[in-house]
Amino acid sequence: PQPTLGGNITKISPVWAAKVTQASTRSPDAGRPGGICAEVNFDGLPENVLWFRMAVNGVEVTQRLTWVAASQEATEGKMCFAPTEGLPAGRIQAAIAVQNPNNPQENTRQVVAWEFDVQ
Repeated sequence: PQPTLGGNITKISPVWAAKVTQASTRSPDAGRPGGICAEVNFDGLPENVLWFRMAVNGVEVTQRLTWVAASQEATEGKMCFAPTEGLPAGRIQAAIAVQNPNNPQENTRQVVAWEFDVQ
């Protein structure tokens, strides 16, 4: 099903059910990351980026995310995962969760999951 955006996750790319080239899943410029990205806001999140986790094809990639934000005090940012070699061809499943990094037992605030195809 098409994911519901809003809350802390406001935009995703590639979009749900998109067909993208493998070249578009690489990120040669860290200042302009590509791959699987999400635009997010930090409303109600005291530790900002620490609240976001990403998994791709069932594997957590949070530690490999590239973040772009205007400053440490920014209220929004962009997170991206783009392996050097790009994503493999085929159906890709992506998921982003917003959850308290200090209390993993607390209910997850938001989950956005979607699929797209790499050609």
